[in-house]
Amino acid sequence: MFLNSDFHDWPWTGDSCWAKEHYHNAPITRAQWALGLNEFYERLQWRVPDLVIEMHDHIESGEYRTPVWYLFDRPGSYDEKWAYEFMWTTYQDLMDRKLFALYYLRLAEPIPLFLHINASSDNEKCIGVLVCRKLVTHMGVGAVRASGEVQRNAYMKAIKEFNARFDAFALGTFYGSMS
Repeated sequence: MFLNSDFHDWPWTGDSCWAKEHYHNAPITRAQWALGLNEFYERLQWRVPDLVIEMHDHIESGEYRTPVWYLFDRPGSYDEKWAYEFMWTTYQDLMDRKLFALYYLRLAEPIPLFLHINASSDNEKCIGVLVCRKLVTHMGVGAVRASGEVQRNAYMKAIKEFNARFDAFALGTFYGSMS
């Protein structure tokens, strides 16, 4: 089972929790919010041991307000980290060299990454998915039906190949070079 966790924004707009009976400062601090969120997923994972939990940013959706590795090393913490917003225009992000950030992230941090790709934003050769499957541990693909027939067939073939070789793509150690 897989859980994609997102949209758990710290209430910094004045809507913070002010309840005196809760076990946090009023208003709740960013650190308390993030730790409480992480502890919730730790308890969930304890109850559902086969659950793979992907954690978006602890503080704000669509942004990274905390480091990628934040709270990852806690026992029973989340399993994978969100690989930014490269899902929307994957191929263009590759052509603009923005997608290289995932490569450098993998060199710097040994944390498994999750990325959901919008197939209709890739090209007919599935270059985006081919590059991303080397950089992320777990990948989802959406908007396949919204793609053209050539692209849709290419994606179906790429997904089938990815699934057949999932262990080879998802397991092991990432190696890369800065030169």
